[in-house]
This record gives sequence, structure tokens and C-alpha cells, in this order.
Amino acid sequence: MSRLVLPQFGLTMTEGAIARWLRREGEQVRKGDILFEVETDKATMDYEAPEDGVLTKILVEAGTTVPCGTLVGLLNEEAAEAGGPGGPAPEAVAPAPAAPAAVTAAPARASGRKTVSPRARRLAAEHGVAWETIEGTGDGGQVTEKDVQTFLARQRTAEAPERPTAVKLSRHRRILGERLVASQRERAHIYLKATIDMTAARQLHAGGVNYNDLFVKALALCLEEFPLVNASLHEDVAELHDTANIGLAVAAGDDHLFVPVLRAAARKSLAELRREREALTAKARAMKLAPEEMSGGTFTLSNLGMYGVEEFTAIVNPPETGILAVGAITDEPRAVDGAVAIRPVMRAVLGVDHRLVDGALGARFLARFRALIEDPQFARTE
Repeated sequence: MSRLVLPQFGLTMTEGAIARWLRREGEQVRKGDILFEVETDKATMDYEAPEDGVLTKILVEAGTTVPCGTLVGLLNEEAAEAGGPGGPAPEAVAPAPAAPAAVTAAPARASGRKTVSPRARRLAAEHGVAWETIEGTGDGGQVTEKDVQTFLARQRTAEAPERPTAVKLSRHRRILGERLVASQRERAHIYLKATIDMTAARQLHAGGVNYNDLFVKALALCLEEFPLVNASLHEDVAELHDTANIGLAVAAGDDHLFVPVLRAAARKSLAELRREREALTAKARAMKLAPEEMSGGTFTLSNLGMYGVEEFTAIVNPPETGILAVGAITDEPRAVDGAVAIRPVMRAVLGVDHRLVDGALGARFLARFRALIEDPQFARTE
């Protein structure tokens, strides 16, 4: 007998939503079959059956958000023994983490209830549309992402389409906002800016080197030289990390921001970093990152240069101590050897927690990063 509880995918997860059930009450299942999908603030994960048997009872309906450890269903167990009609209400029990499998598009079974895929639910919420009003063409009448897209296209072609005046924040955006507000409140942010000559970096880029890979490698080398910047502060104790794990902010649509982590970046070649970055970025934009791929970061890089943003400040991603925000590369007149020359330049803004990193240390760190980018010998030797 198994009591199915909402698992904790990652140390920071406190709650999750049942995106959809893939099995009906009374249905026979085999060990490893996907029973339901869990939508967290970071990704959608699968919950697999721990043993063969029958799904006796569904206690938490799809679309419901509950704390980790909440009893959501029963396998090979009578409902009266552990909650349901005539029994006690579902209660939170000790979290039982389940190893997440790769997110798959398992077909929905007809259950008598209208269902919706996680991607369709998110798309409908982004446009202020009630997915329940959309006709589903998926298995068992499930509303798919294509159904929502078709519905929105029809709205746009209507003579007087109604546009929503308000859109409810998604769960991902709400939790992200709470964490950033807490970071601003709990950390003493200071910001230091440097203008970097990108002449050498542009030459490397023309030869096939990606700017982000160059920045990640340079940051990792700097973090190994300045251990206090590569630290996490817990009350009055600074935990110094022995490797530089760089989180790279990646946008997935207008409503999701993920930070996959490139681990031990100082010890990897630019080619290795490129392969790893491309794989993680693709998974982030498909919203298929596993929790372990977004945890363990010691410093974050945020690059908005591709959008034409020349300069911005970013909030430190807890429990890290620093974040570097880099902007677009622009051609500007600069004084070079007593003469005016047009040079490609980039503005970088370092944000650090002043409780651990003071202005002088932050300035030395940023100066070292600028020196590595302006004369990237580490890149030419690879």
C-alpha cells in the first residue's frame, strides 16, 4: 500500500500544484507509470507510481496548489483508511522526495472531468482566458496548447476583440517576486559600474566564441581569486565555496525566468561551457529543467545586451553574494593613446551584498573581470 504525497523537488520548494492526473481512480497501474504532473515555480515534473497496483483514490484535484508532503492520492489503499469521503481530510505528512523523471507528454485519460495541459494552462493565464471555456481536442477532450492558440487567434480576428484589463500573476511570477523582494529587504545591495573595451572580445566572437561563455569563464576565474565574493552568508557565518558555479539568467516567454547553473566553470574549456550552456538554455526555454540543474549556484550572470539594453542593475539571487549585469556592446568614441578612436564598449554593473563584500573588494573584483575581458589570454590558449 502507498500513500501518495506531493514530493519536494529541490530544497527551496515548499508547495506545488497538481497540473493533471494521468490515471483515473480504479485504474490498474504498473511501477514507473506516471500518475500525475506537479507544477512548481520552476518546472513541471512527473510523479511515478512506486509499485504495481490500483489507484484507489484521488484526494487532490488537478489545478489545486498544496504544501509539499500533502497526501494527494492512494495506491492499493482504502480511502477510509487515509482520508476521502467519510474519512479524515488530507493532511501534510513528512515530504517524500521522488526522483523526477524526464518530463514527457503522456496522454490524458478520459476521466469525466475536463482537463488541461500545463502549457495550455499557462498560455491561457497569460492572456487572461479561462481555459474551461475552450473546447479541447486532445485525448479525452483535454484542452491543449494548440486549442488555446486557436482560441486566441479567433479572438484577434473578431471585429471588436476584448482585451483583458488585468492579468493574474502566475504562480512562478508570484514566487519569483516574493524572493526578489525578500532579497532587497534582507541584503545591503551596493552597485559598482565599469565600462569595458570589447575590442579583443569582439575579435574572439568573430572567430566563434560566444560572449556569454567568455563572461562565465572570466567570472569563474575571478571568483576563485576572490573567495568572499564566491560565498553565501548565513547569519554571521560566511560559507566559502570551493568551486565557482555560475547561474545564467534565461527568459522563457514573458512570464518565466530560469537560472540554470554552469558548475565548476573555471575548470571547463570554452567549448565545454558552450555545449553545457546551449543544452541548459534549450531545456529552460522548453521549461524542462530538473531542480538539480537550477540549484547550487554561487554567483549569477544576467545579460540583456541582446535586447539592446545598455546598462541595468540586477537583484542578488539568494543565498548568493553577487550578480553581474552586462549590457549591449556599442561603438563609442574613446580616448586611446591621446587620440579619439571609435571602440566597442560594454557596461557591466556588479551588485553585491555589502554585509560581506565592501566597495573596495567589489571594485577589485570588477577591475579583475574587466582586465580579463579586455585581454582574454585565457580564451586564446584554449
